[in-house]
Amino acid sequence: MAGIPIRLAPLPGEALDSWLGAYADLLHVTVRDIFRFAGIDCGRAGRGQLNGKPWLHQLAEPELAALSAATGVPAQTLAGMTLARYHGTGLAARPGIQPAPRWWRQPSGSRYCPRCLAANGGRWMLAWRIPWAFAC
Repeated sequence: MAGIPIRLAPLPGEALDSWLGAYADLLHVTVRDIFRFAGIDCGRAGRGQLNGKPWLHQLAEPELAALSAATGVPAQTLAGMTLARYHGTGLAARPGIQPAPRWWRQPSGSRYCPRCLAANGGRWMLAWRIPWAFAC
């Protein structure tokens, strides 16, 4: 499969859903179109939910590889843009261990600094998705 010819680099610390939204906007498509192009069933991609974005929590290795091939962003970078990067920190449950509390699995929103959001061109940082984050 050939990748998408137009590239958009993620910002340092950016959340996967933010980058996918910005990339989709640049391409004049939807995030689900990007997943379809990569051959990923976005209805099953990842685990967890945030406003209908199951890929925000974690993507499986084959999904990371497919998205990497389509977008040109390394799979390791994409994995680091999900909430799974906080596994082992006490903020997220590890698969097969005790499940994470509901407040972690399904955060109801994000916290952010309006100045930071403006400085990032409206792109959301992953740390803003952590329930205890409240300021930059």
